[in-house]
Amino acid sequence: MSCLLRHLRSPLKHPRIFAACRCQLCANTRGFLMKTFRLLLAGFLFLCTAALVLAVLSEESRTPEENTRLIGIVDHYCAPQWHALTTSEKAAWLDETPASHANNLVEVPADDPSAESFEVWNKHIASTVALEDHIRSFFTLYKSLPEDGAGTEDEFADAFASYRAKYDLWSCLSLNSTERQLLEAKFHSIDKTGDATELYQAEDQYHCAGLERIREAVFNLDPSDKNFTDDFREIAHEHLRVC
Repeated sequence: MSCLLRHLRSPLKHPRIFAACRCQLCANTRGFLMKTFRLLLAGFLFLCTAALVLAVLSEESRTPEENTRLIGIVDHYCAPQWHALTTSEKAAWLDETPASHANNLVEVPADDPSAESFEVWNKHIASTVALEDHIRSFFTLYKSLPEDGAGTEDEFADAFASYRAKYDLWSCLSLNSTERQLLEAKFHSIDKTGDATELYQAEDQYHCAGLERIREAVFNLDPSDKNFTDDFREIAHEHLRVC
């Protein structure tokens, strides 16, 4: 784990992404939202990869062993949510996850008093991957909105179901307070002067950008309502923020 923490010391430099976001104001609400969200998504995913020490995403195909290990972690903690997602989607998020994610998993030492903290780290890796995919599903849902001509009603229904299922999986995989304390204690045992909040940059950016507020409001909408598209856009336009 120490080799992972060393990379967290590097500052995140992405001023151009957010500077560009500030220049996206335009009269057309939909155009503004789409352009701004693309930039926010790019910036958010950048932070996710930085927090997971993925400076350069590997293009190598994962081996079955890597897939099995990630699936095992997810299935161990969140079997119902994982089953619901894989049942509704032919290609779940693991099929598109770079090999580097699996490479950031650590071996849990046998008979080690701190073994639980290593298990929590692996869960944290899986949780952050799930969060990335939940964000992508929001973008997919936006593109499939009715009246946009970008997709059929079935595609919209599938996109909404995926958005909800991927949130459920991420919510299940998110660390509870006890697990966070274990992970932070391990962090400080390796780097006594380090800032443990660096571990949660991806999640912090998600909340800062207003995506959780959007999610809460959207889940209160009826996707079959004729006003869903307008309500969705209004919610996104109101809450989406540049951090």
